[in-house]
Amino acid sequence: MNDLLGKGWFYKVLLVLTLIQVVSICVMIALPTGQTLPANWGIVQASAMLLMVAMHAVHHIGGKQALAFFAICVLGEWTCEQINISFGGIFFGHLIYDDLLVGPKIGDVPFVVPFTVGAFMWPPLVIGSILLHERAVVVAEKGEGFIRMIFRCAIFAMIHVAWLFGIEPTAMKMGLYEYVGLTIDSPNTFYGVPMSEFLGWSLMAFGMYFIYCQFIAPRIEMPKERVVSPWIDSIPYLLYGGFALFLTVDPVDSGVGMAVLWTMGLYTLMSIYKLPAAVRSSSARVEAE
Repeated sequence: MNDLLGKGWFYKVLLVLTLIQVVSICVMIALPTGQTLPANWGIVQASAMLLMVAMHAVHHIGGKQALAFFAICVLGEWTCEQINISFGGIFFGHLIYDDLLVGPKIGDVPFVVPFTVGAFMWPPLVIGSILLHERAVVVAEKGEGFIRMIFRCAIFAMIHVAWLFGIEPTAMKMGLYEYVGLTIDSPNTFYGVPMSEFLGWSLMAFGMYFIYCQFIAPRIEMPKERVVSPWIDSIPYLLYGGFALFLTVDPVDSGVGMAVLWTMGLYTLMSIYKLPAAVRSSSARVEAE
């Protein structure tokens, strides 16, 4: 798999997938507030998004590591969603997906959902790694203690869950799904999203990051560190920051837009601020090896 990195077509495909994602986000911004992409386009976007971040992962951690990471994320999310639906909202709250808008299902879970979540698990790992370590991807540090690993995975999970403050109310406005018995004005909710959603999702994201970093990644060969590239490593920012832009400039409510600005927007800007330092420090380390 790593031999593919020397082929020009690998990066050309990566560029095309990135452009598909950028165009999709621009169309979402241009559409009237509350209107979503057609279901078939949504499936194409989610598939391109997962392949885009998977190729970026291959660039940094190799094919086997990337396959392991996304397998854990996609299968883990599908399992939690299926259990949640089967037991009336035990994890995230009792939600019902719209069959027409969300598309075909695997069991009771729309096909597009676990792949979208799997794709969105990767940018927080990159953004968090640049913020904390000035490296594109840090799965484990030499001599790292157990507590430090827990803190790092918790930070990754917090960056990931920040997405929910914007996408959940927006998806409900679009009619993609609804929480049974709740409306945007329901008490003890964030614009109709039950607090159990954010808690359950935080635990799920933390669990997937922790399982990969603690148990899976150390058992698979990790390639040597690559220099942080302002071009290739802009991909996580185009995805995470692109959705932050969409959810901020075209929010379903001003409160939702502000929540996204001060969560996703803050993480994105801080990490971009650290990006030049990450380029310099990673170049120094790679040249010293």
